[in-house]
Amino acid sequence: MKYKPLLLLANKQDLEVSMDEVDIVERLNVHSLVNEHKCPTTIELCNTVEPPHSSKRCCSKAGSRHDGIQVGFRWLMKQIDEYYDDLQLRIEAIIEKEQKEYLKKREKWKRERKLAGNGMNECEEEEEEE
Repeated sequence: MKYKPLLLLANKQDLEVSMDEVDIVERLNVHSLVNEHKCPTTIELCNTVEPPHSSKRCCSKAGSRHDGIQVGFRWLMKQIDEYYDDLQLRIEAIIEKEQKEYLKKREKWKRERKLAGNGMNECEEEEEEE
């Protein structure tokens, strides 16, 4: 999550009980998450269905019910484009780390299966090797 852009789409804005950006930030404790992980964040209000006649606003600052989604995804694409090289390096580092951890676990699992087949445990194998 660290340094990765975070887009929050606040759907269901046609409902009277829907939350605005301030409520979402407070209720989901977004500011702590953003500060801890140092990730650029935006919240867009949206609604994916045409609301019935209602006084409740159902869309982003931009106007139509889908504008929040479009504005949000444009923002996300801009963030990815702007920080692509940095994001790519971090993603590659994470993948490499996970692959090493997987290989370690796999080797341990193979060793344990081999020992189980010999009726030994790891301590007995180490004693035998000495």
